[in-house]
Amino acid sequence: MIKRVVESGRTGYYFRVLQEGVVKRGDALVLREKDPQNITVSFANGIFHHDKKNCEAIKRILSLPSLSASWRASFLKLEDECL
Repeated sequence: MIKRVVESGRTGYYFRVLQEGVVKRGDALVLREKDPQNITVSFANGIFHHDKKNCEAIKRILSLPSLSASWRASFLKLEDECL
């Protein structure tokens, strides 16, 4: 099952929580801003799971200030392999 989820590219949440609270049926989900470099969760997932040798993409992803600490740690490990 895990392999199929990874292959689908849909491995996690596609939203960042800006304010903690409760989401109810009917609440609007609003896109506040897009990454200026056009780096998406889908792109990062693709690099992490299928293109781990793409050093240029890894550096682009690591340049994101909004990258979570756990993803940053994972991509830093991949970057170490590029060196």
